[in-house]
Amino acid sequence: MPGRGAELSSRVFFRRYFMEIYPHFIPDLRRDFPTVTPNDELISMLIYMKHSSEEIALNLGISRQSVNTARYRLRKKLGLDKETDLDMFMTSRKG
Repeated sequence: MPGRGAELSSRVFFRRYFMEIYPHFIPDLRRDFPTVTPNDELISMLIYMKHSSEEIALNLGISRQSVNTARYRLRKKLGLDKETDLDMFMTSRKG
């Protein structure tokens, strides 16, 4: 699959850069919610940076529907009810 190495490399670079700026976000997320996957972390980081679902889809090279599915699954892992806004929940966490 062409471009897969570049995609992986850019995700690694993004994670590294994010962790330099927000060093507590991922360790705290992992501590509080040990079932989150690396993909959940990536979605969470983009939400924390206030990216829209459209922007997340473009950044990850996936469809908007895939982003919505990932957001739904993430909400379930975090134990959020329907009234709790995922974006507000993520942006309220310490970076």
